[in-house]
Amino acid sequence: MAEFRRTRGEEMATMFTLFNQVGYGADLPTLRAIYPALTTLEQWLRRTGWQGAAVGAATRHTYQTASSSTTCVAREC
Repeated sequence: MAEFRRTRGEEMATMFTLFNQVGYGADLPTLRAIYPALTTLEQWLRRTGWQGAAVGAATRHTYQTASSSTTCVAREC
């Protein structure tokens, strides 16, 4: 993390430390009940005409933390 902190700055290092130690989560069903027009990532990509990859395709990502490595499919993350 020291190298990351040196090259990316204190704010980014703090953010990624929080993600690694605490994680990030959202209660999407509750948010959708409160905000029915809440846009999914796929809807936003289609609306903005993003052409980087096939929308809806499963993409594997590996996330490294200080204590583990997690691989997940983008739709599951």
